[in-house]
Amino acid sequence: MKKSSFLLAVLIISCAASMSFSASLFFRDDLSDATDDYYWSDTTAWYLMNDVGSPAAGHVPVSTDNVFLYFNRETVINSNATCNLLYVGYWGDWAKLTLAPGDYTLTTTSYLMGAYTGSNNVINQNGGNVSTLGYRLGYTLAGYSDPKLTYNMTAGTITTSATGGIVVGNSGNATEKGTEVTFNQTGGAVTTNSLYIGKANTTGIYNLTGGSVSGIAYGGNLTVGTAGTVKAELNIGNAVSTGTITGSATASLWIGKNNASVNGWGTIAMGGDAAGRLFNDGTIKADGFGIDRTLDVSQFSVVLNSNDNTGTNGYYAVNHGKLLLPDVAVAAGSGAYNWGEGATDTMIDLVNSLGVNFTNASAGYLDVALLASDRTDVAAYDGKTFIGIWSFAQMTFDSADVTFRYDEALAAELGIDEASLKIFKLEGTEWVLLASTVDSVNNLITANVDDFSVFAVGVPEPATIILLGLGFSLLRRKHS
Repeated sequence: MKKSSFLLAVLIISCAASMSFSASLFFRDDLSDATDDYYWSDTTAWYLMNDVGSPAAGHVPVSTDNVFLYFNRETVINSNATCNLLYVGYWGDWAKLTLAPGDYTLTTTSYLMGAYTGSNNVINQNGGNVSTLGYRLGYTLAGYSDPKLTYNMTAGTITTSATGGIVVGNSGNATEKGTEVTFNQTGGAVTTNSLYIGKANTTGIYNLTGGSVSGIAYGGNLTVGTAGTVKAELNIGNAVSTGTITGSATASLWIGKNNASVNGWGTIAMGGDAAGRLFNDGTIKADGFGIDRTLDVSQFSVVLNSNDNTGTNGYYAVNHGKLLLPDVAVAAGSGAYNWGEGATDTMIDLVNSLGVNFTNASAGYLDVALLASDRTDVAAYDGKTFIGIWSFAQMTFDSADVTFRYDEALAAELGIDEASLKIFKLEGTEWVLLASTVDSVNNLITANVDDFSVFAVGVPEPATIILLGLGFSLLRRKHS
């Protein structure tokens, strides 16, 4: 697509108004129908913006140049390259940037910027080492809508500065909210002080099924979603493999309330220090993809939340998954404690969170795992329907009132009348029915116990939907 001198001149003015640079270059792979001049190192493919589109006369970008990749074309890097700002997708057009296999470095003095316009923007990193101030992926440029970018990382490295970080879904139009960025990492190593997935008016998705993310630090942190997010997801692992996330003991994980979630299996190895906290106003879901696997976010010092849940936010374990959250320190004596909620919350509301009110407890830790009902280490429960299962480590106490915030959406899906819900306790290999009370307004169920075990919330008989013969094989546990 050809651009007029007028459009290029406007672009130059808009860029010059916001930054200082030596030159702005754009990559123009349209020199000849018979020649595919698409390598970054090809001097004949670069044009100067400040000369309104004239050839760059043998000039390839240097560290002070700002580079614009668009014109619905691909640019390939296979040797050392450098620039100041790097834009992928701009001025109404999409772009494709490919980092070929090999050991070389792409250095951007400032940010690597992605997807201002265009719905087909792609960055494929199959090698190379990116050294940058930071990534800012996904914007809305005035006059254009719905920019989209997919970043596929199979190999190589990304290293950001100590303050730059990576943003997947940076900003969007408040009306259309069409900015979408998906980062697929199947290999390679990302080192960054912060990873922010899905800011306001954007959809940000990070799929980590291989490779590593490291360096997350206090002040940068790992953030999934914020106020006004359209969707924000950190998906760890698939049916075959998973990736690793590590950070400092003081780093925190923040999950927003608006369609924000962390899903999958593996370990988020951050936290441990008092400053390393898990802020969850969204959803954390352990998904084993058909094999007994664990999503471990237990290393944080404490769980906090600042918004009351009025929907489905909370904790889940599905497809053979197990979820581990931070243990809760219990002082000697009597007192109330929450698992999966802030310590000061007097009414638990995140789905599958729980509260325990101890009488005369010994000092210890409230150590709980949320289990998927189809795990092989869950005792057979033929003839019953469970909507939540929790495994408690043993503690010493005289008695305790245990309150579960049950999954009312799942109960409705299975045709279960909430008033009929019961708490079951595993004694040996048998599920024993406990006396319990249901608060169907707040979706709470409570029982008094004198020791810990595995507990489940459900109904003694199959749910109505099972009696109707719908979904029988999915809703009733079978054991040989």
